[in-house]
Amino acid sequence: MFHRFTNITIALIVLFIKLTLPVADENSEHEEDIDAKHKNEQSPGHWERWLLITQGFIAPQFMSAIIWHQLSADPARLLLPSLICLGGSALFALIVLWLSDSTQKPRWYPFISIAGFVISIAWISTVADEMVSILKAFGVIWNISEAILGLTVFAIGNSLDDLAANISVAQHRHPVMALSACFGGPLLSILLGISISGLYIFAKGLRTKHQIVEIDLHSSQTLFVTAGTVIVILVATLAMMLWTRWKMTKSVGLVLIAIWLIGTIANLVLRVET
Repeated sequence: MFHRFTNITIALIVLFIKLTLPVADENSEHEEDIDAKHKNEQSPGHWERWLLITQGFIAPQFMSAIIWHQLSADPARLLLPSLICLGGSALFALIVLWLSDSTQKPRWYPFISIAGFVISIAWISTVADEMVSILKAFGVIWNISEAILGLTVFAIGNSLDDLAANISVAQHRHPVMALSACFGGPLLSILLGISISGLYIFAKGLRTKHQIVEIDLHSSQTLFVTAGTVIVILVATLAMMLWTRWKMTKSVGLVLIAIWLIGTIANLVLRVET
């Protein structure tokens, strides 16, 4: 029963993502590996035109609902964007029907991937916001501080996608690119995350209170321990790279993991004691 429920839930999620996320499905470069009989059964120029038209109606409504949810909760402000999106979707459907048929894709079809990229960012942002809200609720129920959740669950969750991407890049014989991404990803997240969030708070304060709102960062022991751990990891990485003549070894990885564990355990101990 539970297995059937999970299958139905996953199928509904995949269906909704399929209807809201347009993807330019070009021919794969490994098409010669497909079975010859299966290839002969496929139409040579067939493409999912009606799926693209359906996505043209649903995806803009999804984006307008996401933006409305982030900026305002007044239902009256959602009507006008929805009507504008509906008119644009109708125009898009007419263009698709006019410039293409079931066997010929329009010339601008590859640019659909740009819209898919933007909508995928909206999906990621929405899912992340909901996960944060759920974990905050669990933290309130179980009396777990937000600092501990951020140091453990949020930190690991935010790093899993980077971990998978870096491992994949390293397995494709691009170790320098993977190592650079290990430092470039967090650097980009810190700089853009703090700067964009701060600019948004400043702009919101100017719009509502007509003055720049100061951001009060409450310093704590965990903040200093975390910052110290990051500095120690960076210095240790540089020292070990010089020692091993810029070769990544297992000992380097074990030392870095040990430093992270020590810093995380120290933070947890400080939060529990306070």
